[in-house]
Amino acid sequence: YGHENGFHCWLKLPAGITSAVLYASLLRAGVEVMPGTIFAAPGVSAGEHIRIAMGAERDMNRVIEGLEIIKKLIC
Repeated sequence: YGHENGFHCWLKLPAGITSAVLYASLLRAGVEVMPGTIFAAPGVSAGEHIRIAMGAERDMNRVIEGLEIIKKLIC
């Protein structure tokens, strides 16, 4: 399942955009990411990051489309 070269990346968000708010906006746009807070160690703030998993999608065109939606919402 997924792309043979499965991968993910962390994206630091621009000032003023929280991962929780962006997460909700992206879900409404059909793009699923994970807020950084889910992966943060206790006492570490990661609210300004999202984790983008791109390996589960076999169609790389859909990955590119999702990345374009993320770009649109943060720029």
